[in-house]
Amino acid sequence: DESAPNLTRNLSSSQKVEVLDTAMDEIDYLYPKDIAGKTGKYSLKKDVLIDRAEVGVTSPPLEMNVPWSEAPHDAHGSRRLGAGMRHWQNDDAATLVSTKFALHDLLDEKWGYPPTAQITMGDFALSFRPHESSIEKAIFFEVISLAPLDHFTKSPSWRLKISNERGYENNCTGLCHWTELSGGIGLTKTWLRSFDASLWLRATSQYNVDFSSEALRVGAGPAAMLRWNRSIFSLLGESYYRYDYKGAAKEFRQNSLGAQLTPVKSWALRASVQDVNAQTIFDTQ
Repeated sequence: DESAPNLTRNLSSSQKVEVLDTAMDEIDYLYPKDIAGKTGKYSLKKDVLIDRAEVGVTSPPLEMNVPWSEAPHDAHGSRRLGAGMRHWQNDDAATLVSTKFALHDLLDEKWGYPPTAQITMGDFALSFRPHESSIEKAIFFEVISLAPLDHFTKSPSWRLKISNERGYENNCTGLCHWTELSGGIGLTKTWLRSFDASLWLRATSQYNVDFSSEALRVGAGPAAMLRWNRSIFSLLGESYYRYDYKGAAKEFRQNSLGAQLTPVKSWALRASVQDVNAQTIFDTQ
């Protein structure tokens, strides 16, 4: 029962102060339109205010411990340079050089950034072999916003990516390039402030004149993501099944796992492996 008298029945004065102060804040948060329009829960807010005034005890000042170690100016840099190796299944290894112009991904250390968000702009990687050099990825813009469900947050998680990438795909012989616009919507739950689990419905559109039968391919399907990010170590795994509505090959499966160790703020070691339609790509940086 949300009536004001039931909130404080059989409570001491100090307990009433805590409960009624909390109730006022929660009503303001959950029902802002009702309060502004003086409808719905507005009458409950008014009753709580009256009961709070009758207690006659001044609330102590709110004290908050500021997490200075998580201040934005103390976070890792926005730009990133990387060097390492890329290994393709049944192919020669290549030297991998990468650069990211701005912001943060889900494997990066969380301090100073939104802990459940990836915002990446200008993430590029080049591979070099004695007989070949290639752009492995050019992610122009990617956002993954995990919105953990709790008592206050009911909004879904979402993601969006615009990129040009190289790898294994449906309707390709070996490695190929494609231009991609993809997105998705999902639900996320967080435990222990470090472990996130998400279920997604993803959609992908890809274009490449070298795709067999169709230059444009559109598909959608479910995905699941698990993430552990705590202190200097992070782990991110995702499984994606996609059914393509255009193209000769209809079913696409991708499983990926990435890990990062950040011993100091400006340096990190990163490794990832992808299994794409039974073809494997392994990166170290």
